[in-house]
Amino acid sequence: GMFIEVWKVDKKDTKTTKTYCKLLDVRKTNKSSSSLKRTIHGTLKLKYEISRVIKDFDELEDEQKESLQPQYGLLTEMGTTSEIHVHEIQLKEFEISSNCLVEGEIIYSKKGWKVIGIKVLKENFKDNKSDEIEEIENDDSGTYY
Repeated sequence: GMFIEVWKVDKKDTKTTKTYCKLLDVRKTNKSSSSLKRTIHGTLKLKYEISRVIKDFDELEDEQKESLQPQYGLLTEMGTTSEIHVHEIQLKEFEISSNCLVEGEIIYSKKGWKVIGIKVLKENFKDNKSDEIEEIENDDSGTYY
């Protein structure tokens, strides 16, 4: 989630039509761009692979929920249908073990949006009730990792 400033010069060789890039300076900066880094609210749904079939957390038996590890999660921003992939390693890092309502910090990379931080607002979240979401957004009791 760190931003840097890059000062460079591009030079085009007219004989070979190749372009050369010379880095002049690279520095950390406090400047950021909302088009590259955002905070979103949404639902995080865990996905499990059982016998080559992908199942949602809510489809598992109670003993499976305790014994299996999710392969990945899908973070869906409130009010949209786009999903952001959350890797298994990140789920372990953020100690997420059930579907939940989250506040996610995301950055844009070459491969699309990537989750860099998650604050769990409500565990075992099942649907998008707008009054419940508004109540949770005003509560500061969640843990940010």
